[in-house]
Amino acid sequence: MTFKEIGQALGLKDLEESSIPIPYDATREENIAKMVWKVLAGKSRKASRDKNASIRHPSVRYLHRLIVHTIFPRKEAGPVNDEELQLLHQTVQHYGHPSQLPLVSTDFYKNFGMVGFFVKRLIHYKEWAWTTGDSEPRIGIGGLITPLLKFKDISLEDDPIGPAFMDGSYLKKAQYFSGRFEGTFVYSYLQSTKEVEVLLPNWNLPGLTRPGAISFDNWEEHLFGPHGPLGPMRSPKRKKTADRCDVFQENTSGLNSELLYGPPRYHFEQHPITLPNGPLRQAHEHIGNLQRWNKAQDRTIFKLKSKCKELSKIVKRQAEASAQFMKKSR
Repeated sequence: MTFKEIGQALGLKDLEESSIPIPYDATREENIAKMVWKVLAGKSRKASRDKNASIRHPSVRYLHRLIVHTIFPRKEAGPVNDEELQLLHQTVQHYGHPSQLPLVSTDFYKNFGMVGFFVKRLIHYKEWAWTTGDSEPRIGIGGLITPLLKFKDISLEDDPIGPAFMDGSYLKKAQYFSGRFEGTFVYSYLQSTKEVEVLLPNWNLPGLTRPGAISFDNWEEHLFGPHGPLGPMRSPKRKKTADRCDVFQENTSGLNSELLYGPPRYHFEQHPITLPNGPLRQAHEHIGNLQRWNKAQDRTIFKLKSKCKELSKIVKRQAEASAQFMKKSR
């Protein structure tokens, strides 16, 4: 595909420069990545420790996850790289307070083309695939490759799994939302070294019409106070009437000491009263995450056991066939 075709398919600008522009005459203290991080997280930049969860504004945190799963195809949003902050600068420079993030000259990005930058990233991962130590390297560039294939009228095979969406369930797992409360979403973030919560949607808090709103440093009166248990992000799935795995049908009233795996072993009652932000609540959240992880391991172990049985039968049949062949050859 030509650069112009890629730009038409993805709606990106095809300009001359393929690298994110940075002011080379800036001092080390005026590094764009450092200034952007100070605005978004309210603290000094420490590249090895700065995480996506430290970005306070919900829209910007989501935007960072979006570019991490597309232009920078990483599996986890985790650490925030300088190059990602430099790319975010194009957006946040118009909303940051001038004392924190001075506006650069209007022609700063005039030659920067996202098409060239995107192709440059593809070439980088093409080289990475030959040098990585992973025997089966994989990357996922969500929502970018498929439009290019469709633009060139390339038929796509049916995908039984389907695409993965950055929906409510994903955001709950990514610790973006804590849950639902009376039809609204509970958004948690760090403010002044402590975890606080606000209810979304709230057009006044995340709105960017007022100067400095992108820092998302809210007053105490706008925060969500103590509350009861939160609801799930979506309605729970119906339980199947019959499960192929017998261990999932165990009676939970009493644990079987011989049971090697299964949900009853990891059952943990939720705290009956409201828990304020603090170590106890964090402990319950960690235990909940551990429960989900253990259930996932249950399914993996069960599938592995089934595959081992199938492999054992195949080996047995091959051995019998080999024995019969040896008898005939004599």
